[in-house]
Amino acid sequence: MSDDLSSLLARLPCDARFALAAITSALAACATPAPDTAVTSLIDAERTFAAMAAEQGVRASFLANFADDGVAFEPEPVRLREVWGARPAPADPKALRLQWAPAAAAVAASGDLGFTTGPFTLSFASGARPPRHGIFTSVWRRDAAGNWKVVLDAGVGTPIEIPATELAPAPSLPARAQSAAPAPAPATIEREPAMTAPAGLARQFAADGRWYREGESPVIGAARIDTLLASVLSRLAFVPVAEIVARTRDFAYTFGHLTATAGDGTVTRRGYVHLWKCDDAGEWKIAVAIWLTPGKD
Repeated sequence: MSDDLSSLLARLPCDARFALAAITSALAACATPAPDTAVTSLIDAERTFAAMAAEQGVRASFLANFADDGVAFEPEPVRLREVWGARPAPADPKALRLQWAPAAAAVAASGDLGFTTGPFTLSFASGARPPRHGIFTSVWRRDAAGNWKVVLDAGVGTPIEIPATELAPAPSLPARAQSAAPAPAPATIEREPAMTAPAGLARQFAADGRWYREGESPVIGAARIDTLLASVLSRLAFVPVAEIVARTRDFAYTFGHLTATAGDGTVTRRGYVHLWKCDDAGEWKIAVAIWLTPGKD
């Protein structure tokens, strides 16, 4: 990521200072429906979002469904409503087609923070370019009025179209709130020396965790992730710049940038998003890792 990343994120409400007190207070003001009801309503919100994109175009649907502080990765993180709202509207709002559907979803025990993930297809109405396939992941927050809004959206391209069945079910979240915040916190874990080794990162994945990388097919399951990490990387360095934790302390997400060194010494820098869940032992584990477009140093 560029050197502008820190200055950009400093303007976000959820910045590198980890202003969790304000976030927790806002979440606590929301209603807390049963998790299964919340998952159903979240899936409905995602489907409504996708239908709006088909009917009104990508720009209008994203502006309508993102929270004011919602972040999208282009691949740099931007506050979508601010940045997209300042751009001129396209002459043909449907010239660019984005089709997607949720293959899996999960919601924190609080019922007001969750995520969806599934395949997407990006194409042009003119057919001038071949369609692009990929996987999206969105984090949603329910506001005080009970409406779901996107607070984070990240997607990766895949070499082939990924069937929705390959992405289900979603990594399971705890069925109940945690009595105390698990320690250490996700961003602290990302800074630990153990995370610089592929084996250390592999141990941090949940058994049903998944790894999405730009330009690659998804890898699902800790055992498969462990094998692949050991074969393609020799060293990592994570620099988290934001951490948000659900008030029930069972779900969290972080994002920032990482430096990855391959076995042949090639170094790449990427943006990343990690979705975390608290396991049965009360420890944070990565449920979804999203590594965005790389660039060589």
